[in-house]
Amino acid sequence: MFDEKQAELAKLNRDLRFKPANPDKARTLTAEQVAFYNTNGYLKPFRIFDQSQTRANRAYFDFLTAEIEAADDGRNAYSINGYQNTCRGLWDLTMTDVILDLVADIVGPDIVSWGCHFFCKLAAIRSGSPGIRMWHTGR
Repeated sequence: MFDEKQAELAKLNRDLRFKPANPDKARTLTAEQVAFYNTNGYLKPFRIFDQSQTRANRAYFDFLTAEIEAADDGRNAYSINGYQNTCRGLWDLTMTDVILDLVADIVGPDIVSWGCHFFCKLAAIRSGSPGIRMWHTGR
């Protein structure tokens, strides 16, 4: 099945090369931020949510994590993957105007939420996983 899909994709006329964003078309980001993204491939930091919204998001994710872990069906906190089409709260989060405005300045206005993955680095004992979770930053 994988090989068939790969063969189908190979037949498509797709140009997957990097295309720099146009700094002159940015509406939310500055021209300097777009130029930085074109050179480095990332931007940071952005304050998207205030403290109240952050607490509400955290409560929602705590609820989702508890629901998944209580289901006892093999899923764990890392399983909140691709749920934006079934969880209204995740859909709303992915469709946050502030986020979309920033993204649109880089990729254009036609944005599709085809996937999202929320993962929480819970203590190994709580998540049932003996794996080590190393700290990392987005610097």
